[in-house]
Parts: sequence; C-alpha cells; structure tokens
Amino acid sequence: MALLLLVLAATASLVDLPVSKAAARTRAARNHPVVGRLTKIIDLCEVFGYGGTVLLVIVLAGSLDPAGLRSTPRLLAGAYGGGLAADAVKLLVGRLRPKAADLGSSVLETFQGWLPILDESTRQHQFQSFPSAHTATAFGLATVLAWRYPRGAAMFFVLAALAGLQRVQARDHFVSDVFVGAAIGVLCGAACIGPHLAGRWFTRLESVACTPRDRVH
Repeated sequence: MALLLLVLAATASLVDLPVSKAAARTRAARNHPVVGRLTKIIDLCEVFGYGGTVLLVIVLAGSLDPAGLRSTPRLLAGAYGGGLAADAVKLLVGRLRPKAADLGSSVLETFQGWLPILDESTRQHQFQSFPSAHTATAFGLATVLAWRYPRGAAMFFVLAALAGLQRVQARDHFVSDVFVGAAIGVLCGAACIGPHLAGRWFTRLESVACTPRDRVH
C-alpha cells in the first residue's frame, strides 16, 4: 500500500499546481450554500490527523473497548510516529506551501532545496509543505486502528483520506505531499503491528498488561 501511495505521489506531481488552483477557487466560493457545506465537512475531517484530537480518538477507543485499552501505546506510536517521521522529512526537503508558491510556475520551482533547517530564510512554516504530517498521522492512526478493529478498517482509511483532502483543500499541501505523507503513515503504522518490527515489542507489552480475564477470552 505504501509503494502504491508513493507511485501515486509521483503521478500527482503532474497535477499539483492545477489542483491547488482549483482549491483556491473552491475556498473563494465558500459562501455558496452547497460548496460551503461540503467545505465545512472536509475542514472538520482534519481532526483525524490533528495531534490533539487524535489523542481524543485514541482515548475514546480505549473507553469503548476496555479490553483493547492495553493497545493504547501501539495506537499512539502508530499515529504520532507517522507524524514525527513526516516532520523529520520536512527538515531535509524544503518546499513552498501552495499558499506561498507561485502556481503559475513549474512544480520543480516549488521545491527550495535540501536541509532547509540550516538556512534561516527557509526555516519558516511556509517552506514545510513536503510531506503532509497531518496526513501521515491520519494514515498511521488508520493503520493501527484497522489492525485492532478490522470491521471498521474501511471507515478509518476513508477518514484518513478526507483528512488528506482537507490539507489540499485548505491549500496547506500539494496533492503529492499528501500521498507521500500517507505512505509514511502506513509504513509507521505497519511497523507498529508487524511481528518482525516494533509490533513484536508492543505484543509483549500488551501480553504483560493482560488481565486474567483477558487471557481467558
């Protein structure tokens, strides 16, 4: 899935600028009754990728499923690990956000070189478009939630995709930034559930946290 998302990211770079222009027109038409309502729904979907509300989602999952409360560290690591990994990539690659970029130029001109953290002129928020940390958080969360609650897997990934759409619609990221963020999130989430990666450590931790009643079931 992560490989597919990276391929989509490379393909999406061909439409990054036109889609961002369309997003700007959509934002400008927010007073339209239909467009305004759809925009509001998409804006609200940011909660699935925003750090503070992601914590609320995880707390809610533990509250509704006491037996699954022991999986909380895994859920936290999958979600926030994805976001932190995306933030780390931002330190390596500088790219202008759609709000700050010249959408009449080429896609390559939106990139501002390597290691922007070392240059004071590119160390600002507007140069941190690549990749989308919100989307990475959302897909990391969706991956670990789908592992814990497989019946809701489709809905979790729909919410993650809508969170990514919100980043494009709000003109904070290009489409390719969102796909790369999604790939990072899926990889981090997979690492947290994979039996040969960090998932093995979380499984041990969860087995220690099991109550006698949990072991019976």
